[in-house]
Amino acid sequence: MVLLHVKQKDDRQFLFEASAKASVDSVVRELVVVNNLQVRILGLQEEVKWLALYGPAKHPDDDEDSDDESQNGKKIRGPHYSKDPHCRRTGEACDPEVSKQITNTMADAVALVSKIIVKLRAQGSGCPEREPPIDADTHKAMMAHYFKQQEQLKRMAEDEDDAYMNAQWANPKALKSQLHGMAANMHFK
Repeated sequence: MVLLHVKQKDDRQFLFEASAKASVDSVVRELVVVNNLQVRILGLQEEVKWLALYGPAKHPDDDEDSDDESQNGKKIRGPHYSKDPHCRRTGEACDPEVSKQITNTMADAVALVSKIIVKLRAQGSGCPEREPPIDADTHKAMMAHYFKQQEQLKRMAEDEDDAYMNAQWANPKALKSQLHGMAANMHFK
C-alpha cells in the first residue's frame, strides 16, 4: 500500500491510501472523486449554515411578495422568522433545536472527510520536495529557545569566579549557626 498526501491549500488536504500495483490513471481518477466529494461537502457546510439562520432558498423566479401567504394585506410570518440580508432565502428559519441538529450533522460530515495531501509531478521531473516536519512558527520558537540556551551557557562559561560563595545558601556552617541562634547577626565574606 502507498499513502498519498494530497495538498491543495493548507486547509484543504487529505491522506489517500492506494495499492502499489494500481495504475496511476486509476489512482488519479479515485483522487478526483474524493477531492470533488470534499469540495461538495465544504460547499454544503456553508449552505447549511445559511439554512439554519434564514431558512430555505427562494426560487429564482419568485417575487419578494409572492413567497408568503397574505391575510388582510399582512404577511404571515413563522415564529422563527429572520430576514435574509442577501434576499436569497425565505427567512423562515427552522426551530432552533432542529437547526442545532442540522449543524451538528454537518460538522460530523466535515470531520469524516479525511485530510489528503498528494503532490503529483510530470513524468521525468523527479520526486516532489518533502514537507517540513514542523511549521514555521514552531521552528522560530525552537530557534529562539536554542539561542537563549547558548547565550546562557556562554555567560556561565565566562563567569567562573567564586561569587556564589558569598551567598547564604553556600555557607557550610549555616545549620550550626542557625541552631545556636547566631545566623541573623553573622555574614560571611
